[in-house]
Formats: sequence, structure tokens, C-alpha cells
Amino acid sequence: MQTKITIVILNFNSSQFTIDCIKSIASFDCKVSYNILIFDNGSNQEDYKKLLQLKSSNVDVIRNEENLGFASGNMEAIKNLKTEYIFFLNNDTLFYNNVLDPLLEFCEENLTAGICAPQLFNQDDTLHATFDYFPTLATKIFGVGFVKLFSRRKFHKKDLIRTNPLKVELVSGSAMFVRKSAFDSIGGFDKTFFLYCEEEDLALRMNKNNFDVFLVPTAKVKHIGGGSTGRNLLLEKEFYISFNYFYKKHYGLLKAFIIRLFLFLKIAKKYKRDRLNWELAKFILYNPSPDESMRFRK
Repeated sequence: MQTKITIVILNFNSSQFTIDCIKSIASFDCKVSYNILIFDNGSNQEDYKKLLQLKSSNVDVIRNEENLGFASGNMEAIKNLKTEYIFFLNNDTLFYNNVLDPLLEFCEENLTAGICAPQLFNQDDTLHATFDYFPTLATKIFGVGFVKLFSRRKFHKKDLIRTNPLKVELVSGSAMFVRKSAFDSIGGFDKTFFLYCEEEDLALRMNKNNFDVFLVPTAKVKHIGGGSTGRNLLLEKEFYISFNYFYKKHYGLLKAFIIRLFLFLKIAKKYKRDRLNWELAKFILYNPSPDESMRFRK
């Protein structure tokens, strides 16, 4: 039997976040019925066992032996899923209100909506960035402020709390409410991505296939996020591996080379501030490949 909404949550050694997230969802009454699918992405046994206490009539837990990352983890989680909508939700989020009903109602009334997102807030209740713009060559090199003077693209201000639905280019991957038929028609997440740029890629492919992306601000979610842990060069390199792949995929080899050259110059000039900038700049310039991703490190 097909479910209306399935909330899919990945867990990797962070069961307390997942437990708190599930409790926040259950604290609000929804008109629509929903299921929750927790996909454990290779956590240690102790962390995984804590998730089992969450199992119930509408909460299931699936165990995977290795960390597949965001895209592959979600695709593995949903491979046998029968549902009309999937809410891809980070486990470090908390519901502020009845999130599911307004997202569903909007999608049911707007059939071109492929992806919707709730308004996000930080842990201190300040506005969290919910949407963004596609990272075109012009916006990356010249900046959004300059490009919007000459472009027909709509660059909505990102630092405003919205009250009405807003059509945007892409939304945060931490809370994406997706029409499954649209998601399936474009092939779902590209599993080449491991940790970054999945939402940009998904939204751009939705756009190319005539599906729209919206912010639905009557639905509100708090995104806790991780605390500052200092610089992590491995994660920075992982981002540019994904970003370079994304650029070559959607904008071509020439533009990918130009953006790498631009980033090399931008980061390399900061080497006196932090010598790691020189290592990162060289890494970007020499055309990093998905084969160098953390997923292949043992």
C-alpha cells in the first residue's frame, strides 16, 4: 500500500540527534498520515542500537554496514519505497510546528512543484539560510550584486523571514520535501556525490525538466547544525571534488576550468594567512576527481 509521506532520515554516529528529531515530529498533530524511515549509514553498534528504541508502527530502522554518504545513503534507503512524497530530513533538525500538512497542501495545489522546503531557523531562533542561487560562472566571479543588475534572474533576498510561498532556484538539503514522481523521473540523487552539492544538482535537474522549487514558510524547522571544530582540510577538499564534478556536469569543461582557475587565484592569495590555503588551491587547480573522495579512504 502506498504511503502519502515518508520522512527519510540518515544517521551516522549521531543517534541522540535522531531521537530528538523524531520526538519533535511526533509532538505535532498532522492531518496526513506519514511513515518515518531511519537509515543508519554505517554507525558503530552502540549508536545503532540506540535507534532501535524508535521502532514503532510508523517508524522503521534500516542498518547499512558502511557510510554511503548523503546521496547514495538516501537512494539505498528509498529503493523499495512506495510513497507519494519523500521528506529528506537531516537528523539535526527539529520541527517548530506542524510541518507536513502545509508542505503537502502546497504540493497538492501546485503540481509543478518538484521540491518544497520549510523556513529554516538556527538554534538561537535566528533565520537560517533556506534557499540559494545556482552557482553560475558570472555569480561566482562577479558576485550576485553585480550580476542582478544585468540579469533577468530573480535574486530574492536570502536574509528575510518570508510569509508567503516563494519560487527559488534551490533549497537547503537539510529539509527537502520532494514529489517522488518528479524525483524518480530525473533519476533521483546522483550517487557520484558523497557529501556536497547534491541539492544544487537535484534542483538544477528539476529545473531543466520543468519542475519548480519553492520555499513554503508556513512550515518551520530548526536546523541545529554542528558546532565549530576548526578547519578540516579533508572536508574542504571533499567539497571541491563535488563542486568540480557538478560544474563539469552542468556547465561544461571550459567553464569548469575557468572556475577552478578563479578559485585557485582567490584561495592562493590567502596562503600567508594559513598555509593550508596553498595546498587547497593547488588541489582545486589540478582538476580533482570523484575518485579522490573520502568514500574511497579506508
